[in-house]
Amino acid sequence: MCELHNEKPTPLLNKLGISSTNLKRWKNGSNVSFDTVKMLSDYFDVQISYFFDDDDEPSVEWVKSGNSLKEVYNSFKAHPDYISSLLNGFDKNLPKYSDYERIADYMHVDMRYLMTPELYCQLIRLPESARVSKHNNIPARDMILSILGKLPAGEEYKFLQVRLSMVILQHLMIMGITPEQLEETLLPKQKIYELGDIGIAEKKKRNYNFSDLCRISEAFNISFDYMLTGVRSSGE
Repeated sequence: MCELHNEKPTPLLNKLGISSTNLKRWKNGSNVSFDTVKMLSDYFDVQISYFFDDDDEPSVEWVKSGNSLKEVYNSFKAHPDYISSLLNGFDKNLPKYSDYERIADYMHVDMRYLMTPELYCQLIRLPESARVSKHNNIPARDMILSILGKLPAGEEYKFLQVRLSMVILQHLMIMGITPEQLEETLLPKQKIYELGDIGIAEKKKRNYNFSDLCRISEAFNISFDYMLTGVRSSGE
C-alpha cells in the first residue's frame, strides 16, 4: 500500500503515531492490534479485510479451534457481516440434486454454473432415483436466502454461495445498477468488484448475505425476486 501511495513505511507510521519499531516485529510474525489495522485501513481507504488472509474468514474449524474471545471479537469486529451468518449457524449439507435444479430454473442459469465440476460429475453419475430428494415445499427463493445466510462448512458450499451472489450481481448490472451506485449503499467493495472479477477464485470472494440484499432492495426499490431472477414482476 505504501508503494501504491508513494509513501515510506517509517515516516507513515510516525505520522500516525505508531512506533516504527513495529515494522521489524510484524515482519518477524508479531501480531498487529485491531486498532492499528483500523488506523491503517482508514488512512489508505480500504476495507479492514484487505489486511486479512483469505483463511481468516470464520469456519466451523476456526470456531472450534479454541480461539480466544479477543481473537473472535476482533475478527467479527473486522467483518461485521459475519455476525448474522454465525447466528444462522453452519451448514455442511449441500442442496440435493433436485434442489440445484429448482434453484437454477428459478434464477435462469445452467445448474452446472452453481457447482464445481467435481461435484457436478459426482451428482450426474447418481441413478435417477437418487437425484430426486424427498418432498420439499420450500420455495427456491427461500432456499437461496437461507444458503446465503449461513457460514459455509466446506468449499463446495462456499462455491455455491459465491456463484449465487455472482448471478445476483449480473442481474443488477443488467438492471443498469452500476458499481458506483452499489458503493453508495455501503456494501463492502470486495463484494462489488471481486464478485465480478472472473480472474479471482471463488474461494477468495465474499458472497452476499441477507442484510446485503435488504440494503440493495431498499436502496433501489426492487424485490428479492427481481434480484434473484432478473425478471421484473408486473408491480415493479
